[in-house]
Amino acid sequence: MVIFKSMINDENIIPLDNEIQNAFVLASKTIEYDDIIQKLKSNDDKNKAIYILNLKDLKTQDDANLFLNHLTGYPNDIREACAFKLNEFLNGYIKNSTYKLLVENKNALNILSNAINDINPSICRLVIKTLRNLHNQYDFQNIITKKSLEIINDENISVIKKGYKINKHIFALYWNLEALAGLRLTYNDILKKLVIKCANMDEFYTIREKIAKILALNPDFSDFEIEDIKLKLKSDPNFYVSRFFN
Repeated sequence: MVIFKSMINDENIIPLDNEIQNAFVLASKTIEYDDIIQKLKSNDDKNKAIYILNLKDLKTQDDANLFLNHLTGYPNDIREACAFKLNEFLNGYIKNSTYKLLVENKNALNILSNAINDINPSICRLVIKTLRNLHNQYDFQNIITKKSLEIINDENISVIKKGYKINKHIFALYWNLEALAGLRLTYNDILKKLVIKCANMDEFYTIREKIAKILALNPDFSDFEIEDIKLKLKSDPNFYVSRFFN
């Protein structure tokens, strides 16, 4: 029902009454696996979200890659259906061959790093819920950390407060940090650099809040500079930041 609501509310989709009826009829049927894969391979996006939701498993690495590709670059209903199904595959009670095809998939890392910056926050949340299952935690950590540092590099930081760039850059940084908070992190120099820079973004308490969350979840991250950051965040004037240390 969430996906249908998304389809109906998507400004790029203007469904007619009979289209909605046909979609519900299609959703009530069992669609064969081969038909789903052929649909995903096609350029016909109509009802593709329903086909994705009918997936019970993924049989090959190529099929897993095809499925993951629908997390980005497609209409909202398709991306959300894919994120919903990804969460179901990776956080379900049964860890089967589909689970293995997804969590051991190095090709997925760049796709997932883009998906967590989706314009739809529901997709960001669904994808982030799956990240702790990835086998390539350290590689993914480094991808997200480097992308975040690029957002706040010296050139960008001077313009980040201008116009739409506030929302665009801070939105991406916010979800990157939320994703990092959900990983089994390894402390290294580039992560430390990101933590320090973000902790000193006095204009954006939501970013400092995510850094506080990361440090609270990883108490073993500790050196003189990080301890100073923890003290700074503990006395932060914003409750949502300081609460992690009080």
